[in-house]
Amino acid sequence: MPGILVQLGIFGALFVGFGLIAEYRAGVIESQRVPPASRTALLLGRVLRDVVVLLVQGTLLVLVSIPLGLRAPVLGVVLALVVIALLGAAFASVSYALALTLKSEDAFAPLLNAVVLPVLLLSGILLPMTPAPGWLQAISDVNPLKPWSPGRARSSTATTAAAPRGGVPG
Repeated sequence: MPGILVQLGIFGALFVGFGLIAEYRAGVIESQRVPPASRTALLLGRVLRDVVVLLVQGTLLVLVSIPLGLRAPVLGVVLALVVIALLGAAFASVSYALALTLKSEDAFAPLLNAVVLPVLLLSGILLPMTPAPGWLQAISDVNPLKPWSPGRARSSTATTAAAPRGGVPG
C-alpha cells in the first residue's frame, strides 16, 4: 500500500504539467494574466488543487483497501497522506515549472520519463533493492525517495550475511 500511495503522489503530480501546456497553447494562461492577480497565486492555486485531488484519491485507496485486508494504525495512515500531500505539492510545482519552461509535450514527456521511472524504481518502494548489485544499491542509497529505516544505515551485505537461511534479520 505505501508504494501505491507514493506512486500516486509522484505520477499524479508530475504529469499535471501536460494540462498547463494545453492551457498555454489554447491561450488560457494569457487570459489569466489580464486580471491583477499574482502569478505566484495562480500557480499555487493549481498546486493546492492538485494536492486536494491527491488526498481524495489517496483516501479512497486506503478506504478501499481496508475491506481487502489493510491493517494500519490511523495515525500512520494520516501521516502517510500528509507525506503524499507534501510529495504532491513538490512534484506538481516542479511539473508546472518544467511545463512553463519547455512549453511542448514533445520535450516534457521524455524528460519526465527519463527522470521519474528510474527514481521510483531505485527508491525500493516497488521492488526490493537487496538483490541488486552493489553499485545499484549505492545509487539507490542517495535517492531522496528511498524510505529510511534503521536497517538502511547498515550495509546490505552485512544484513544478508547475518540473516539465517530463509529467515529475516533481527
